Amino acid sequence: MFALNSNNEIIHIKNALVKTDYYCGNCGSVLRVRNGTIKIKHFYHLSKDCGDKGESLIHRYWKEYFSILKEFEKYHIVASRTEVHLLKGTYIPDIVLKTDKGTYIIIEICYKNPKTNEYFEKYKKLSQLEKVYEIKVDFDKIIDTITLYDKFEFENLYKELEVAKNYLINYSKDGGIAYTQEMYHPIEIYLSLHKEMNMIYRWSYNPETKKKYKYPYKNSIICTKVKIYLKKYTKFYGAIATDSFYVNIYNERELIENVYKGELGDLYIKIPGYENEIRVCAYVLDKKYFMKNI
Repeated sequence: MFALNSNNEIIHIKNALVKTDYYCGNCGSVLRVRNGTIKIKHFYHLSKDCGDKGESLIHRYWKEYFSILKEFEKYHIVASRTEVHLLKGTYIPDIVLKTDKGTYIIIEICYKNPKTNEYFEKYKKLSQLEKVYEIKVDFDKIIDTITLYDKFEFENLYKELEVAKNYLINYSKDGGIAYTQEMYHPIEIYLSLHKEMNMIYRWSYNPETKKKYKYPYKNSIICTKVKIYLKKYTKFYGAIATDSFYVNIYNERELIENVYKGELGDLYIKIPGYENEIRVCAYVLDKKYFMKNI
């Protein structure tokens, strides 16, 4: 489907000429064009066939195609580069496009191997990166375009978690965890761990018996600080989580009874009646704290 000419330029078979030397992108040997009546027009090796079907040039062909664009997905492109070494060489995207806003767009060409969620952490470290697109291609056509990362969409998702986090902290100040999921569901879901009244004791000393003894001092609320973080599962970004923070637990036993272990080993609070939805937004508890209790 693709070959190189004498100037090392990629030539599509539809633009190739018969009786002209082209070169294999894999082994470098001479290719010629065969345009018969039985088989469609194609390249063939003059010497031993290395088995390459031009696949080694597909990636390069599409990189060159997208690197010369002046418009892409409503963005005005002012500059472009291929294979830029980012993050100290740990990430080399196929194409980096600079927009007229001064932000950057990354295009990843996907012929066989799509990008995984592992790259998401790299995207977040690029402060001027606005979007990452993965474009699935065949030999000479675009099959699909997927948005792998959208900075503003991610920031909005994270802000939603921060709102829920503050909501949780505010409720915990009044006693126990109380959480409403109304920002994600039209139905309000509550999980409350209510205050427990406990007697606080003080110690004193009996000079006659020469022994210490404790006596009731006052009723009070004894709470336990628990480290938790808020996590939301998304299709493209994987799990988005807030930083860990502490809340006061006023009924530790009730809390522990509602803690479950997920498929990946995470501990989370299950809301009765909404076991499926809990994955949308789960309060995942610190493993170190609960290891001794579960």
